Amino acid sequence: MGDPAKTVLGIHTNAGPGPNGEPAGLTDGHAWISVTRDGKTEVYGLWPNGHPRFANENPHPESNIRKGIEVGRGFEPTASRYIELTPEQEKKLDAALKEKVTWGYTNTCASWASDVTEKVTGQRISASELLGATGTPRQLYESINELEKKQPTAPDKGAPPVKPGEHGSSSLSAAEPAGPLKNAQDNAVYQAIRDKAPADVPDAAVAYAVLKANQDAKITQPGEVGAVAVRDEKLFVAGQTPGFVAAVDLKQPIPAVAEVDTQLAAHRQAQTPQQAVAQEQQQQTSQASFSRA
Repeated sequence: MGDPAKTVLGIHTNAGPGPNGEPAGLTDGHAWISVTRDGKTEVYGLWPNGHPRFANENPHPESNIRKGIEVGRGFEPTASRYIELTPEQEKKLDAALKEKVTWGYTNTCASWASDVTEKVTGQRISASELLGATGTPRQLYESINELEKKQPTAPDKGAPPVKPGEHGSSSLSAAEPAGPLKNAQDNAVYQAIRDKAPADVPDAAVAYAVLKANQDAKITQPGEVGAVAVRDEKLFVAGQTPGFVAAVDLKQPIPAVAEVDTQLAAHRQAQTPQQAVAQEQQQQTSQASFSRA
């Protein structure tokens, strides 16, 4: 048995293949989180006020985060992942559960469960689909299973907390991840894209996608990689912000990895003075506001 003194966060979905192996539909299933502390487990999910289950609520609560709905109502998870929380992360979780959150087509039960887990633990378990436009239980199912194959967890044996300075992701990138690029951080992004891209996409195209994602989708960390898909012979990589998408035309010549490395380094160098100017302008604005107070 695990240590009852530890607090464990769980993320769950009941989406998954049907009885004949057919894939879940875009709107199939549900997702929720659980928290176990002092031997007691509580569950939380994001539910819209318009759901028939809550037709008799009067008035509806301000937040769509609802407690205990998934208990005793046939919500058996098909995929679950558990993560141990530090005392500081437990405080973050308590704060997140008190937030006023509204269900929507771009903020679904799966989106919320994924976002809360990342906000609290620093570990990304992606639910993003349709190039980041929404989150689905079926994508969460895939992400959880991918992680569980590499590092199985259980209610009494959660994944260890992310150490300060680290950033977890559904690719389980190491501190110095292996890959074709020179920069470890670039390789972490490469691996996050590689894990989500179809197997027949060449590694060189994935490496080029790291550059395009950095330039066009503002992706610099593996946890910022959202949906990855191939459409019309183009590799699309979406960031976590809707509308930020990078594309690599697979029909066109792909630059060599060495050239990608050179362009990544040049892009980072070009961004540094821009960031410095932005910080200086922000400081001047803050100082002016302070002087007027």
